[in-house]
Amino acid sequence: MTLRDFNQLSDLSKEEVLDLKGTVVTDRLEKRTQVVIYQVDNFYVEVHYDLLTETVRRYKGCVRTDLRN
Repeated sequence: MTLRDFNQLSDLSKEEVLDLKGTVVTDRLEKRTQVVIYQVDNFYVEVHYDLLTETVRRYKGCVRTDLRN
């Protein structure tokens, strides 16, 4: 799977891909958000979880490791 393929998926399908193929690289807290970085094949996905509502706020994919920008 490529990053482009991943970005075209629905949020539910993105969640399934991360469950099946994703490896957690690291995580961090930003205010009320937990950010988890996964590696999938040759790209990375940053998932922003809202800790108050316990929902995913967004998925951000990148082919490099500098997702903090």
